[in-house]
Amino acid sequence: MQSIIYVEGKSSPPVFDSGNENLKIVNESQVDSLPNAVFEQLEVIDLLEFFDDDSILEKILSKLRHGGKIKITGNDAIQVLNGASNGTYNLEQASKLILDGRKRLISANPLKDKLSSFGLNVTLLGIVGSRYTLEAQRQ
Repeated sequence: MQSIIYVEGKSSPPVFDSGNENLKIVNESQVDSLPNAVFEQLEVIDLLEFFDDDSILEKILSKLRHGGKIKITGNDAIQVLNGASNGTYNLEQASKLILDGRKRLISANPLKDKLSSFGLNVTLLGIVGSRYTLEAQRQ
C-alpha cells in the first residue's frame, strides 16, 4: 500500500486516480486513522514544519512497514534565508515560504540526521531552489 500525506489548506492535495485501492491520500488530521506498519511507500508533502515537535514524524514512521520507503518534501529554511539575503527572494516571498502557519523551520541536513536516528537508511537528499526532497528506507 501507498499513502500520500499533506497539510490541509497549506499544500494542495495530490490528484490521482481515485480507483486505486492501494493508495490512501490523507491530510495531517487523518494520520492516526492509517494502519500501522503496512505501507510500502509514504510520501509526506510540506508537513513537518507545521508541528511543534517530531511527534507527527514518529506517527508517520510507525505506518511504514519494514523495508518500506518514505519521501519527504518541503521548504528548506536555510535555502530560503540564503535566497532572501542574496536577493533571490524578496521579503514578501521569503516571509510566505518561512511563515504561513509554520511552527518551526526545517532544513534537509538535520532532518536527514533525524531520520537516521530513527533507524532509517537515507537514500537521497536533494535540494532544488528552496525545496528539499529526502528519501529513506526503513530497515
